Amino acid sequence: MKYVFFCPSYGFGGLEMQMVRKAADANERGDSALLVTAPGAKMAEYAESLGVAVRTVSVRIDYVDIAAAVKLGSILQKERADACIVGITRHLSLAILAKKLFRLHTSVSLFQQMISGLRKIDPFHNWVYRNLDTAIVPTRLMVDLLASSTTFPRENIRLVPYGIHLDECSARGDDRVGAREMFGIPRGAFVIGQTARFEPLKDQETTIRAFAEAEIPNSLLVLAGEGNHEYRAKMHELVSELGIVESVRFIPFTHDFGALLACLDIYVMSSLCETFSLALIQAMAAGKPVIGTNAGGTPEAITHYENGLLFEPRDVRTLASHLKLLFDETEFSERLGAQAALDARSRYEHHKVNNEFFSACVQSRAVASTSRPADVVPHGGMALRSE
Repeated sequence: MKYVFFCPSYGFGGLEMQMVRKAADANERGDSALLVTAPGAKMAEYAESLGVAVRTVSVRIDYVDIAAAVKLGSILQKERADACIVGITRHLSLAILAKKLFRLHTSVSLFQQMISGLRKIDPFHNWVYRNLDTAIVPTRLMVDLLASSTTFPRENIRLVPYGIHLDECSARGDDRVGAREMFGIPRGAFVIGQTARFEPLKDQETTIRAFAEAEIPNSLLVLAGEGNHEYRAKMHELVSELGIVESVRFIPFTHDFGALLACLDIYVMSSLCETFSLALIQAMAAGKPVIGTNAGGTPEAITHYENGLLFEPRDVRTLASHLKLLFDETEFSERLGAQAALDARSRYEHHKVNNEFFSACVQSRAVASTSRPADVVPHGGMALRSE
C-alpha cells in the first residue's frame, strides 16, 4: 500500500505527532508513506527525523481551496497513492476534491483525533461524508459523536486507539538518577508531573492549585510543554501568588519523554476534555500511578481505583486528595502503577494497534477501487461552517 498522510497544519501537538508516527509506522510495515503538510510546518522536521518523506501544500482557504486541491491531487497521482489519510476534518473536502478532479481511485480516510460536538448535517457536509470511505477514531465516545453529528454511516467508523512505542516509555526508565540529573531535578524529591501544551483547555491551573493544597513534604511539581505564552505566563504568576515558586519547575517540551517519565512519582492529566491522551497512556505503560479527569476519552483508559484515579474537571480539592493518597499509601500507589502498565501494554502496544489501523485502510481502499466516481461539487450548494 502507498499512503499519503495529509495534514497541512502549522501546529505541533499530539494530533500532528500521531500523523507523522502513523506514516513512520506504515514505512516500518514495509508499505510506502508520504507526509503532505504546510510549508515550514514543525511536523516536517519531525517527519524527516523518522525517515518519512515530505511534500508541502499551502492551504489559504479552508474547505474550498481549489489550488491546494489541485496540488494535492497531482501528488496523489504522481505517487499512485492507494490511500489518503486526512488528519483534520476541515481538510477532508480538499482531499475529496483532489480525488475527483484527477479521477483517482485513492481511498480517503479521516483519522479524527479531536472531539467536535458541532452538528454537520447540511448539503456541503453531507457531500463530504458521502464521499468519505472510512473514519478512524480512538475512543467509543468519538464513534458516537461522529455517528450522531453527521450522516456518515456508523458501520464505516473504525475504533482504533493510539498505539504506544514501549521503548519510548521505558527509555532511561532504569536510570532514575541519571534522568533527574538530565532535567535538573533533585534526587530525593517526590515528583508530580504533567506534560501538555499550555492552554486553558489543558487546565494546568487546577494541577497547580491542587499541588499547593496537598502540601506534600519535599515535593516538586514539573510542568512540561510549550503553547500559549499568555496562559503560561499566567501560570507562572499563579505559582508566585501561591508561594510555591521553589517547588514548581517549568520545562520545555521534550522528545525524550521516557527520561522525563523516569523522574516522576505521579503523572497527572487535568484537561477539561481530552480526546485520548497519548502521554497518559505512555505514563501508564511506564508503570506510573496516574490521575486523570473524568471527561472525554480518559475514562476509557482509566478504571477508577484499579489502574488509576479519576476526578471531575476543575475539582481542585479531589485532585489534592488523590495526590496525598498516592503519597501516603505507597503500596496502593505501586499497585495502581503495576496494573496501569499491564493494561496499557496489552491494549495499546503499537504493533497490535497498527494492524487494526492499517487493516481499516486496506478495507477502505478495496471499497474505493470499485466505487463509482461521485459529483465533483455537492448538490444544493455549499453551506460552509467553521469547525
